[in-house]
Amino acid sequence: MADDSDRKENNDTPVDSSPIKPVLARRKKWVIAGIIVVVVLFGASLVRRYYFGTRSDGTPTKPSIVTFIPRKKDPVIPKEANILNGELVDKANATRYPLAVVVENHPDARPQYGLSKASIIYEAITEGGITRYLAIFGPHSADRIGPIRSARTFFVDWASEYRAYFTHAGGNMDALQLIPSSPIYNEDLLGAASYAKRIPHDGVASEHTLYSDTESLYKLAQDRKYPSSATLNQFTYKDDVTSTERATSTQKSITIKFSSESYTVTWTYDPETNMYLRSLAGKPHIDKSTNEQLKTKVFVVQTVAMRQTLTDINETSYIFSDTGSGPVAIYQDGVKVDGKWKKSSQKERTRFYDSADKEIVFNRGTMWIEVVPPGTDVSQTSITTTPTPTPTAQ
Repeated sequence: MADDSDRKENNDTPVDSSPIKPVLARRKKWVIAGIIVVVVLFGASLVRRYYFGTRSDGTPTKPSIVTFIPRKKDPVIPKEANILNGELVDKANATRYPLAVVVENHPDARPQYGLSKASIIYEAITEGGITRYLAIFGPHSADRIGPIRSARTFFVDWASEYRAYFTHAGGNMDALQLIPSSPIYNEDLLGAASYAKRIPHDGVASEHTLYSDTESLYKLAQDRKYPSSATLNQFTYKDDVTSTERATSTQKSITIKFSSESYTVTWTYDPETNMYLRSLAGKPHIDKSTNEQLKTKVFVVQTVAMRQTLTDINETSYIFSDTGSGPVAIYQDGVKVDGKWKKSSQKERTRFYDSADKEIVFNRGTMWIEVVPPGTDVSQTSITTTPTPTPTAQ
Protein backbone atom coordinates (compact mmCIF):
# COMPACT_ATOMS: atom_id res chain seq x y z
CA MET A 1 0.00 0.00 0.00
CA ALA A 2 1.48 3.33 -0.96
CA ASP A 3 2.33 5.77 1.78
CA ASP A 4 1.02 9.31 1.98
CA SER A 5 4.08 10.83 0.35
CA ASP A 6 3.64 8.66 -2.67
CA ARG A 7 0.03 9.57 -3.00
CA LYS A 8 0.91 13.21 -2.68
CA GLU A 9 3.50 12.99 -5.43
CA ASN A 10 0.99 11.32 -7.72
CA ASN A 11 -1.65 13.81 -6.93
CA ASP A 12 0.75 16.66 -7.63
CA THR A 13 1.32 15.45 -11.27
CA PRO A 14 -0.76 17.68 -13.63
CA VAL A 15 -3.31 15.88 -15.85
CA ASP A 16 -4.33 17.49 -19.25
CA SER A 17 -7.79 16.38 -20.02
CA SER A 18 -8.35 18.80 -23.02
CA PRO A 19 -9.49 17.09 -26.41
CA ILE A 20 -8.02 19.86 -28.69
CA LYS A 21 -4.41 18.69 -29.07
CA PRO A 22 -5.11 15.17 -30.48
CA VAL A 23 -7.45 16.68 -33.08
CA LEU A 24 -4.79 19.19 -34.15
CA ALA A 25 -2.21 16.42 -34.50
CA ARG A 26 -4.48 14.40 -36.73
CA ARG A 27 -5.24 17.44 -38.91
CA LYS A 28 -1.57 18.20 -39.22
CA LYS A 29 -0.94 14.71 -40.63
CA TRP A 30 -3.76 15.09 -43.19
CA VAL A 31 -2.50 18.51 -44.29
CA ILE A 32 1.01 17.17 -44.84
CA ALA A 33 -0.34 14.19 -46.81
CA GLY A 34 -2.49 16.53 -48.92
CA ILE A 35 0.46 18.77 -49.70
CA ILE A 36 2.50 15.74 -50.81
CA VAL A 37 -0.32 14.56 -53.10
CA VAL A 38 -0.68 18.02 -54.68
CA VAL A 39 3.07 18.28 -55.28
CA VAL A 40 3.20 14.82 -56.88
CA LEU A 41 0.22 15.52 -59.15
CA PHE A 42 1.58 18.90 -60.16
CA GLY A 43 4.96 17.40 -60.97
CA ALA A 44 3.37 14.62 -63.01
CA SER A 45 1.36 17.22 -64.91
CA LEU A 46 4.51 19.17 -65.76
CA VAL A 47 6.32 16.01 -66.95
CA ARG A 48 3.31 15.00 -69.08
CA ARG A 49 3.04 18.42 -70.69
CA TYR A 50 6.79 18.59 -71.31
CA TYR A 51 7.18 15.17 -72.90
CA PHE A 52 3.76 14.44 -74.35
CA GLY A 53 1.96 17.76 -74.73
CA THR A 54 1.33 19.78 -77.86
CA ARG A 55 1.62 23.44 -78.69
CA SER A 56 -1.23 25.49 -80.10
CA ASP A 57 -0.10 24.60 -83.64
CA GLY A 58 -0.40 20.90 -82.88
CA THR A 59 3.35 20.18 -82.79
CA PRO A 60 4.75 18.26 -79.84
CA THR A 61 6.42 20.30 -77.06
CA LYS A 62 9.25 17.78 -77.04
CA PRO A 63 10.03 14.89 -79.39
CA SER A 64 9.21 11.49 -78.05
CA ILE A 65 12.14 9.99 -76.21
CA VAL A 66 11.78 7.05 -78.59
CA THR A 67 13.27 9.20 -81.34
CA PHE A 68 16.48 9.46 -79.40
CA ILE A 69 17.01 5.71 -79.40
CA PRO A 70 19.62 4.88 -82.07
CA ARG A 71 18.17 2.85 -84.94
CA LYS A 72 19.97 0.32 -87.04
CA LYS A 73 20.49 1.52 -90.58
CA ASP A 74 19.68 -0.82 -93.46
CA PRO A 75 22.86 -1.96 -95.17
CA VAL A 76 23.66 -0.05 -98.35
CA ILE A 77 23.89 -2.49 -101.27
CA PRO A 78 26.21 -1.11 -103.96
CA LYS A 79 24.55 -0.53 -107.35
CA GLU A 80 26.25 -0.92 -110.69
CA ALA A 81 25.18 -0.72 -114.34
CA ASN A 82 24.57 -4.24 -115.60
CA ILE A 83 26.34 -5.27 -118.78
CA LEU A 84 23.20 -5.97 -120.81
CA ASN A 85 21.11 -2.79 -120.70
CA GLY A 86 22.76 -0.39 -118.25
CA GLU A 87 20.07 -0.78 -115.59
CA LEU A 88 21.48 -0.13 -112.11
CA VAL A 89 21.36 -3.39 -110.15
CA ASP A 90 23.05 -4.99 -107.16
CA LYS A 91 26.75 -5.12 -107.89
CA ALA A 92 26.81 -8.88 -107.36
CA ASN A 93 24.47 -9.37 -110.36
CA ALA A 94 25.80 -6.71 -112.70
CA THR A 95 28.09 -9.08 -114.61
CA ARG A 96 26.00 -12.24 -114.28
CA TYR A 97 26.52 -14.33 -117.39
CA PRO A 98 23.99 -13.68 -120.19
CA LEU A 99 21.39 -16.42 -120.60
CA ALA A 100 19.61 -16.48 -123.99
CA VAL A 101 16.36 -18.48 -124.12
CA VAL A 102 14.18 -19.18 -127.18
CA VAL A 103 10.54 -18.55 -126.17
CA GLU A 104 7.66 -19.24 -128.50
CA ASN A 105 4.71 -17.02 -129.40
CA HIS A 106 2.10 -19.37 -130.85
CA PRO A 107 -1.38 -18.44 -129.50
CA ASP A 108 -1.41 -21.74 -127.57
CA ALA A 109 1.77 -20.63 -125.79
CA ARG A 110 0.26 -17.40 -124.46
CA PRO A 111 0.56 -15.85 -122.01
CA GLN A 112 4.24 -16.64 -121.69
CA TYR A 113 6.19 -16.81 -118.45
CA GLY A 114 9.30 -14.85 -117.53
CA LEU A 115 9.63 -12.28 -120.31
CA SER A 116 9.31 -9.38 -117.86
CA LYS A 117 12.53 -10.52 -116.13
CA ALA A 118 14.63 -10.44 -119.30
CA SER A 119 16.94 -7.48 -119.92
CA ILE A 120 16.79 -7.63 -123.73
CA ILE A 121 14.19 -9.40 -125.91
CA TYR A 122 14.44 -10.01 -129.65
CA GLU A 123 11.32 -10.75 -131.68
CA ALA A 124 11.43 -12.12 -135.21
CA ILE A 125 9.25 -14.04 -137.62
CA THR A 126 9.92 -17.75 -138.09
CA GLU A 127 7.91 -20.06 -140.35
CA GLY A 128 4.22 -19.69 -141.13
CA GLY A 129 4.10 -16.06 -140.05
CA ILE A 130 4.69 -17.06 -136.42
CA THR A 131 7.06 -14.96 -134.33
CA ARG A 132 9.36 -16.13 -131.57
CA TYR A 133 11.47 -14.43 -128.93
CA LEU A 134 15.06 -14.65 -127.85
CA ALA A 135 15.00 -13.44 -124.24
CA ILE A 136 18.37 -12.43 -122.78
CA PHE A 137 18.44 -12.78 -118.98
CA GLY A 138 21.10 -11.42 -116.64
CA PRO A 139 20.63 -9.71 -113.29
CA HIS A 140 16.99 -10.70 -112.72
CA SER A 141 15.79 -14.20 -111.88
CA ALA A 142 12.65 -15.84 -113.28
CA ASP A 143 10.82 -18.64 -111.47
CA ARG A 144 9.46 -19.93 -114.78
CA ILE A 145 10.46 -19.28 -118.40
CA GLY A 146 8.63 -20.48 -121.46
CA PRO A 147 7.28 -22.22 -123.31
CA ILE A 148 10.78 -22.91 -124.64
CA ARG A 149 11.06 -23.86 -128.31
CA SER A 150 13.57 -24.72 -130.98
CA ALA A 151 16.53 -22.78 -132.36
CA ARG A 152 16.88 -20.87 -135.62
CA THR A 153 20.07 -19.56 -137.22
CA PHE A 154 19.30 -15.92 -136.42
CA PHE A 155 18.77 -16.74 -132.73
CA VAL A 156 22.22 -18.35 -132.75
CA ASP A 157 23.64 -15.19 -134.34
CA TRP A 158 22.08 -12.87 -131.75
CA ALA A 159 23.09 -15.10 -128.82
CA SER A 160 26.64 -15.01 -130.21
CA GLU A 161 26.76 -11.24 -129.63
CA TYR A 162 26.69 -11.96 -125.88
CA ARG A 163 28.71 -15.21 -125.87
CA ALA A 164 25.57 -16.40 -124.09
CA TYR A 165 24.37 -19.65 -122.63
CA PHE A 166 22.01 -20.57 -125.48
CA THR A 167 18.91 -22.40 -124.24
CA HIS A 168 16.52 -24.07 -126.68
CA ALA A 169 14.72 -27.34 -127.35
CA GLY A 170 16.22 -28.77 -130.50
CA GLY A 171 16.09 -26.70 -133.67
CA ASN A 172 16.09 -26.61 -137.44
CA MET A 173 18.98 -28.56 -138.90
CA ASP A 174 20.82 -25.46 -140.16
CA ALA A 175 20.69 -23.91 -136.68
CA LEU A 176 21.97 -27.08 -135.02
CA GLN A 177 24.81 -27.20 -137.58
CA LEU A 178 25.72 -23.57 -136.84
CA ILE A 179 25.89 -23.92 -133.04
CA PRO A 180 29.25 -25.78 -132.74
CA SER A 181 31.14 -23.07 -134.64
CA SER A 182 29.46 -20.18 -132.80
CA PRO A 183 30.85 -18.40 -129.70
CA ILE A 184 28.03 -19.58 -127.41
CA TYR A 185 27.54 -22.21 -124.72
CA ASN A 186 24.91 -24.67 -125.86
CA GLU A 187 22.06 -25.67 -123.55
CA ASP A 188 19.80 -27.89 -125.65
CA LEU A 189 17.12 -29.00 -123.21
CA LEU A 190 16.28 -32.05 -125.32
CA GLY A 191 19.54 -33.45 -124.00
CA ALA A 192 19.19 -32.03 -120.48
CA ALA A 193 15.72 -33.08 -119.41
CA SER A 194 16.40 -32.79 -115.68
CA TYR A 195 16.81 -29.01 -116.02
CA ALA A 196 13.33 -28.45 -117.50
CA LYS A 197 9.87 -29.96 -117.30
CA ARG A 198 6.66 -30.32 -119.24
CA ILE A 199 3.67 -28.63 -117.64
CA PRO A 200 0.58 -29.92 -119.48
CA HIS A 201 -2.40 -27.68 -120.27
CA ASP A 202 -5.83 -28.89 -121.34
CA GLY A 203 -6.20 -28.79 -125.11
CA VAL A 204 -2.58 -27.69 -125.68
CA ALA A 205 -0.09 -29.80 -127.65
CA SER A 206 2.99 -30.99 -125.77
CA GLU A 207 5.40 -28.86 -127.85
CA HIS A 208 3.87 -25.81 -126.15
CA THR A 209 4.49 -27.04 -122.60
CA LEU A 210 8.27 -27.02 -121.94
CA TYR A 211 9.42 -24.70 -119.14
CA SER A 212 12.49 -24.02 -117.07
CA ASP A 213 13.75 -21.21 -114.81
CA THR A 214 16.90 -19.17 -114.36
CA GLU A 215 18.06 -21.14 -111.33
CA SER A 216 17.95 -24.45 -113.23
CA LEU A 217 19.57 -23.04 -116.35
CA TYR A 218 22.41 -21.42 -114.44
CA LYS A 219 22.85 -24.71 -112.58
CA LEU A 220 23.13 -26.47 -115.95
CA ALA A 221 25.87 -24.03 -116.96
CA GLN A 222 27.63 -24.59 -113.65
CA ASP A 223 27.45 -28.36 -114.03
CA ARG A 224 28.99 -28.06 -117.48
CA LYS A 225 31.68 -25.76 -116.06
CA TYR A 226 30.74 -22.80 -118.25
CA PRO A 227 32.06 -19.37 -117.18
CA SER A 228 29.94 -17.60 -114.54
CA SER A 229 30.63 -13.92 -115.27
CA ALA A 230 31.13 -11.98 -118.44
CA THR A 231 32.45 -8.81 -119.99
CA LEU A 232 30.62 -7.28 -122.91
CA ASN A 233 31.06 -4.60 -125.53
CA GLN A 234 28.38 -2.39 -124.06
CA PHE A 235 26.21 0.42 -125.34
CA THR A 236 26.38 3.93 -123.89
CA TYR A 237 23.56 4.81 -121.49
CA LYS A 238 21.85 7.83 -120.02
CA ASP A 239 19.24 8.57 -117.41
CA ASP A 240 15.62 9.31 -118.36
CA VAL A 241 14.77 12.79 -119.53
CA THR A 242 12.69 14.83 -117.07
CA SER A 243 8.91 14.68 -117.23
CA THR A 244 8.76 18.15 -118.83
CA GLU A 245 11.10 17.03 -121.62
CA ARG A 246 9.05 13.98 -122.63
CA ALA A 247 6.83 13.97 -125.69
CA THR A 248 3.28 14.93 -124.68
CA SER A 249 1.13 14.17 -127.72
CA THR A 250 -2.26 12.65 -126.82
CA GLN A 251 -1.83 9.27 -128.53
CA LYS A 252 1.61 7.78 -128.93
CA SER A 253 1.54 4.27 -130.35
CA ILE A 254 3.55 2.27 -132.85
CA THR A 255 2.09 -0.81 -134.53
CA ILE A 256 4.12 -3.58 -136.18
CA LYS A 257 2.29 -6.07 -138.39
CA PHE A 258 4.58 -9.10 -138.57
CA SER A 259 1.98 -11.18 -140.39
CA SER A 260 -1.63 -11.81 -139.34
CA GLU A 261 -3.60 -9.97 -136.67
CA SER A 262 -2.54 -12.62 -134.16
CA TYR A 263 1.06 -11.41 -134.53
CA THR A 264 0.40 -7.68 -134.63
CA VAL A 265 2.29 -5.78 -131.93
CA THR A 266 1.49 -2.32 -130.60
CA TRP A 267 3.71 -0.27 -128.31
CA THR A 268 1.98 2.63 -126.52
CA TYR A 269 4.02 5.33 -124.82
CA ASP A 270 3.23 6.35 -121.26
CA PRO A 271 4.90 9.73 -120.52
CA GLU A 272 4.25 9.44 -116.79
CA THR A 273 6.52 6.38 -116.45
CA ASN A 274 8.54 7.01 -119.64
CA MET A 275 7.77 3.40 -120.62
CA TYR A 276 6.21 1.73 -123.65
CA LEU A 277 3.38 -0.73 -122.93
CA ARG A 278 3.11 -3.78 -125.16
CA SER A 279 -0.06 -5.15 -126.74
CA LEU A 280 -0.32 -8.30 -128.86
CA ALA A 281 -3.24 -9.22 -131.12
CA GLY A 282 -5.17 -6.20 -129.86
CA LYS A 283 -4.83 -7.03 -126.15
CA PRO A 284 -2.33 -6.14 -123.44
CA HIS A 285 0.51 -8.67 -123.59
CA ILE A 286 0.74 -10.18 -120.11
CA ASP A 287 3.55 -12.01 -118.37
CA LYS A 288 1.76 -14.89 -116.65
CA SER A 289 4.35 -14.86 -113.85
CA THR A 290 3.29 -11.40 -112.70
CA ASN A 291 -0.08 -10.95 -114.46
CA GLU A 292 1.19 -7.53 -115.50
CA GLN A 293 1.48 -5.99 -118.94
CA LEU A 294 4.91 -6.19 -120.55
CA LYS A 295 6.69 -2.87 -120.91
CA THR A 296 10.03 -1.52 -122.01
CA LYS A 297 12.17 1.56 -121.62
CA VAL A 298 13.42 1.37 -125.23
CA PHE A 299 12.42 -0.52 -128.33
CA VAL A 300 14.13 -0.79 -131.69
CA VAL A 301 12.66 -1.64 -135.08
CA GLN A 302 15.56 -3.13 -137.02
CA THR A 303 14.98 -3.81 -140.71
CA VAL A 304 16.99 -6.83 -141.91
CA ALA A 305 16.89 -8.62 -145.27
CA MET A 306 15.34 -12.09 -144.98
CA ARG A 307 15.24 -15.02 -147.36
CA GLN A 308 13.66 -18.48 -147.30
CA THR A 309 15.79 -21.60 -147.53
CA LEU A 310 15.64 -25.37 -147.17
CA THR A 311 17.77 -27.24 -144.68
CA ASP A 312 19.66 -30.45 -145.45
CA ILE A 313 16.58 -32.43 -144.39
CA ASN A 314 14.20 -30.21 -146.44
CA GLU A 315 12.86 -28.09 -143.57
CA THR A 316 11.62 -24.67 -144.61
CA SER A 317 13.67 -22.06 -142.79
CA TYR A 318 14.45 -18.35 -142.90
CA ILE A 319 17.84 -16.68 -142.88
CA PHE A 320 18.28 -13.06 -141.81
CA SER A 321 21.23 -11.17 -143.29
CA ASP A 322 22.10 -9.73 -139.89
CA THR A 323 25.73 -8.93 -140.67
CA GLY A 324 26.31 -5.65 -142.50
CA SER A 325 24.02 -2.64 -142.07
CA GLY A 326 20.48 -1.44 -142.64
CA PRO A 327 17.73 0.94 -141.53
CA VAL A 328 16.64 1.22 -137.91
CA ALA A 329 14.15 3.25 -135.86
CA ILE A 330 14.82 3.86 -132.16
CA TYR A 331 11.97 4.70 -129.79
CA GLN A 332 12.65 6.16 -126.36
CA ASP A 333 11.44 9.14 -124.29
CA GLY A 334 8.36 9.27 -126.54
CA VAL A 335 10.57 10.18 -129.50
CA LYS A 336 11.49 8.31 -132.67
CA VAL A 337 15.04 8.55 -134.02
CA ASP A 338 15.73 7.17 -137.50
CA GLY A 339 19.16 5.82 -138.23
CA LYS A 340 21.22 2.79 -139.21
CA TRP A 341 22.31 -0.48 -137.60
CA LYS A 342 25.78 -1.95 -138.19
CA LYS A 343 27.32 -5.33 -137.42
CA SER A 344 30.76 -6.35 -138.65
CA SER A 345 30.62 -10.10 -137.90
CA GLN A 346 28.53 -12.78 -136.25
CA LYS A 347 30.23 -12.45 -132.87
CA GLU A 348 30.23 -8.65 -132.77
CA ARG A 349 27.39 -6.77 -131.12
CA THR A 350 25.03 -4.85 -133.37
CA ARG A 351 25.48 -1.08 -132.94
CA PHE A 352 22.86 1.58 -133.61
CA TYR A 353 23.45 5.07 -135.04
CA ASP A 354 21.32 8.13 -135.69
CA SER A 355 21.02 9.99 -139.01
CA ALA A 356 24.16 11.97 -138.20
CA ASP A 357 26.05 8.66 -137.80
CA LYS A 358 26.43 9.24 -134.08
CA GLU A 359 25.98 6.16 -131.91
CA ILE A 360 22.70 6.07 -130.02
CA VAL A 361 22.80 6.76 -126.29
CA PHE A 362 20.12 4.55 -124.73
CA ASN A 363 17.98 4.91 -121.65
CA ARG A 364 18.89 2.47 -118.92
CA GLY A 365 16.48 -0.43 -118.69
CA THR A 366 14.62 -3.10 -120.62
CA MET A 367 15.11 -3.14 -124.39
CA TRP A 368 13.05 -4.90 -127.07
CA ILE A 369 14.52 -5.37 -130.56
CA GLU A 370 11.87 -5.98 -133.20
CA VAL A 371 13.58 -7.50 -136.26
CA VAL A 372 11.49 -7.10 -139.39
CA PRO A 373 12.08 -7.80 -143.10
CA PRO A 374 11.86 -4.91 -145.58
CA GLY A 375 8.30 -3.95 -146.43
CA THR A 376 6.86 -4.78 -143.00
CA ASP A 377 3.96 -2.50 -142.12
CA VAL A 378 5.13 -0.31 -139.24
CA SER A 379 2.79 2.59 -138.46
CA GLN A 380 2.85 5.27 -135.82
CA THR A 381 0.28 7.63 -134.39
CA SER A 382 0.99 11.09 -133.00
CA ILE A 383 4.56 10.49 -131.96
CA THR A 384 7.22 13.18 -132.15
CA THR A 385 9.90 12.50 -134.76
CA THR A 386 13.37 14.02 -134.62
CA PRO A 387 16.38 13.67 -136.94
CA THR A 388 18.66 15.43 -134.47
CA PRO A 389 21.71 13.72 -132.94
CA THR A 390 21.20 11.74 -129.75
CA PRO A 391 21.92 13.25 -126.31
CA THR A 392 25.27 13.02 -124.61
CA ALA A 393 25.80 10.17 -122.16
CA GLN A 394 25.53 10.87 -118.45
